[in-house]
Amino acid sequence: MKIGPLLAEDIDTALALLHAAAEDAGNRPLIIDVPHDQTALSGYCERIGLTVSFNTARMYKGAAPTTGGYVQSVATLELG
Repeated sequence: MKIGPLLAEDIDTALALLHAAAEDAGNRPLIIDVPHDQTALSGYCERIGLTVSFNTARMYKGAAPTTGGYVQSVATLELG
C-alpha cells in the first residue's frame, strides 16, 4: 500500500496518520516516499522496520520551492 501524500503540521500528527494508514494496510506491503529534509519521519520509519529501497536527488533550476514543513511524505516521486 502506497502512503502519501502525508501532510501534517508536526511529527506527532504525521506519525498518527502513518499508523492509521499502516493499520488500514493490514498485511499488505507499505511504501512511503519521504523527502530528504524530513529526518524525523524517515528515522522513525527505519526504527519500525521499513528499509530504504532507493534514494532520489530532486534537482531544481533556481530556488527550490518551499513547503512550509507540512509535506511529510510525497504522493510519489513521479508526481512530486
